[in-house]
Amino acid sequence: MMMTKMRPNLLSLPRLSVLLALLLAALIATSPGSAEAKSSRKVSHSYESVWPATVRFLRIDEGLKISEKDSDTGYILFEVHDDGKIYAGSVEVIRRKDYSNRDAVELVLQIKDRPSYMEIPILDRLMAKLRKELGHPKRPQPPKKDEDDPKNDSDAAAKSE
Repeated sequence: MMMTKMRPNLLSLPRLSVLLALLLAALIATSPGSAEAKSSRKVSHSYESVWPATVRFLRIDEGLKISEKDSDTGYILFEVHDDGKIYAGSVEVIRRKDYSNRDAVELVLQIKDRPSYMEIPILDRLMAKLRKELGHPKRPQPPKKDEDDPKNDSDAAAKSE
């Protein structure tokens, strides 16, 4: 009698379905779905100087259609045309303070359903425009010395030695 070797069925139907379900779940969890990126930059200039420069940049330099803007709340809505489609974009201009407690602005740009690699170059060009129009921010003032504090008196330190 001839015996045929039987291979063990490592991928039986129940195991195969579990494996496929896990693979599908992993693909769904790691797929980008819709791109909801937000890109931001911070600049140490006043809101009052950054706001109009940002509006001019979007409308004139980038040639984008601005659909709505509100300087009181600090947002601009615009349209981006790419590959025959129109995408909604927004810029938030948020009042902040920088590391030296000077007036600063955070610019948050988002283009709906587009990845961040489309937003970052726009922000980079905006930052270049702000540097060109507004210059580099002034250096922060050094902290004022308290004249009553003996640690700050160099004469007192020299006399004690």
